[in-house]
Amino acid sequence: MNELHIPQWNSNDTKCIIHSMNGLLLLLDGFDEIANEIQTNNNLQSWLQHCTTNEYYSIIMTSRPNAMCQYLNNPRLLNVIGFQSQDIENYVNAYFKHNNESNILVKKLNNNRSLKLLSHTPLYLRLFCYLLRQDKSNNEKWDEMNLSKLYETLLKSYMKWNWMKSNGLNNKSLKWKWIIYHKLHGKD
Repeated sequence: MNELHIPQWNSNDTKCIIHSMNGLLLLLDGFDEIANEIQTNNNLQSWLQHCTTNEYYSIIMTSRPNAMCQYLNNPRLLNVIGFQSQDIENYVNAYFKHNNESNILVKKLNNNRSLKLLSHTPLYLRLFCYLLRQDKSNNEKWDEMNLSKLYETLLKSYMKWNWMKSNGLNNKSLKWKWIIYHKLHGKD
């Protein structure tokens, strides 16, 4: 873990996570930023090779197109192409069926630089629409959030949305199950 520059990382934590979860999801964001270092660092190279060959590990790696990991077996490549400004407006209008909510969201996205930047990514735009529909009172807070807080809010929204979808829940049945889940796990 020293090669990954994770301060005060205890290698015993890694073993605990691996054994307690019966697997590992490894997220490597910005692989292109360490691609050259991997070529010269044998420890990091062997660690990455171990991760890619272990059947209990799943790896999601983001990178610019110029840097690919040669150790991945049968990689699935996704090319993320962002929305243009007109695409954003079209998507929001289609999502809200041209009602007042679409006007509110488009205006909010255009007036906030961070929101506008994130809205070019289709998943984030979908989550903004979802968030606005689910919690109309909370969208005013978006203007006050820094980028990391926005990411956190979007991630929580995505997890909730995905949980609902995978459990076949509608919003009313979800409300109580979501509250119970969070209370049982000590979350607010």
